[in-house]
Amino acid sequence: MSSQAILVSGRFSQPRAVQVVVNEKSLILIGANGFAEHVAWWRLIRTGSGGSTHRFRRIDRREWELRVVAGADQALMSHVKSGLLGKFARPFHRLQTLKIVVSIAALAMMFSESIPARWLSSKFSTAAQERLVVGYIGSNARIRCNHPGGEQAVRAILNRLDPELGPGVEIVGLNTGGFMVTALPANKIMIFRDALTAVEADAVAALLAHELSHLKHDEATEAMVRHEGNVGALLAVFQGEDREDAYLKFSGQEEERADRDAMVMMTRAGISLKPAADMFEEMRLADYRNDGFAAEQRNFHFGIKGRARQWRQATLRQRPNLVPVLSGDMADDLYNFCWVGRVPSKALPPPPARPGKSI
Repeated sequence: MSSQAILVSGRFSQPRAVQVVVNEKSLILIGANGFAEHVAWWRLIRTGSGGSTHRFRRIDRREWELRVVAGADQALMSHVKSGLLGKFARPFHRLQTLKIVVSIAALAMMFSESIPARWLSSKFSTAAQERLVVGYIGSNARIRCNHPGGEQAVRAILNRLDPELGPGVEIVGLNTGGFMVTALPANKIMIFRDALTAVEADAVAALLAHELSHLKHDEATEAMVRHEGNVGALLAVFQGEDREDAYLKFSGQEEERADRDAMVMMTRAGISLKPAADMFEEMRLADYRNDGFAAEQRNFHFGIKGRARQWRQATLRQRPNLVPVLSGDMADDLYNFCWVGRVPSKALPPPPARPGKSI
C-alpha cells in the first residue's frame, strides 16, 4: 500500500511531502532529495484527528508528526496503537532506553577491568599517582618519623645504592609497630619503625634496594592498580585526600626481579649481603615457628623460602670483610629515626604508713 502524507519533524517543525509505504514490520517514508525513514510500528501512536486529517506520532521523538488524509490511512490504522495505548507504551520505551544505557555502562566497566594494570598505570600522571597515596600519608602525619639525622641516614643508603634514583625518592618513615618497607606510587618508599630497629643497617639496605627496583621499573602504581582493580584505582584518584588506605599487590615476577636488582645494587655499592641473608633466613624460620618477626614484610613480599635461599647463595659469591654501609653516629641516627625522646618515668606514690606507728 502506498499513499501521500505530510511529515512535520525537526526542531523548527518544517513540513515535508512524503510517500507512505506500509509493510509488515515497519512504516517507510520516502521524500524528495533522497529522504527515507523507517519507523517500527511499536514506535507509532495515533493522536486523534483534525477533520479530514489523521495524525500519528512517534513515542521516541516529540517533534515528529505524520498527517494522513482520512481514508488513505486504513493500513496505518490496522498497525498503529491508539493514543491511550501509546501513553502506556511511552514509559516502557523509556525503560528500554534506560536498560540499554545501563547495559552499555556495565559492559564498559567489564571491558575496563580487562585492561592490563601495566597499561593503565602507565597513563597515570605524577599528580594522579600522588593522589593515590596523599590521603593515606596525610592520615598518618602525626606519626611521621622526624628525629634529626634519621632521614639523612636513609638517604645516604639510597644514594649509595643508586646515585641516580636515590636522591629523588621521598622517604616516609612511620612510627608504628610492624616490620615493613615498601615502595609507594609517586616515587616514595615507606618504612615502619621496627624495620629500622630489628636488623642492622646492611639488612635495611637490602630492603631499600628491593624497593628501589620497584620504583625504577614503575611498578608501585601498577601494584596498586592490580590490587584495587582498574575502576577502583580511578576512584582512588578521584577520592584523593579522602582515601585513608593504600594497598599494593606486586606480581611474583616483579618480586623476583626486585631481589635480583637489589643484589646487583648492593654488590656494586660494596655492601655486604650476609646481614640480609641472615635476615631472610630468620624470616623463613619465623614463618615455620609462626612467630611475629617481620610478619608484615614476609606476608606482603611472598615467596620468602626461595628468597632466603637466593640471598644465601649470593653471599657465597661475595668477598668477605666489607665495610658496613653506615657506622658511628649515622648508624645510630638510622636506628633512632622514629625515636620520640626519652619517656619520663611516672612518679611513684609514697609507701603507706604501717599500722600503730605515727609519722
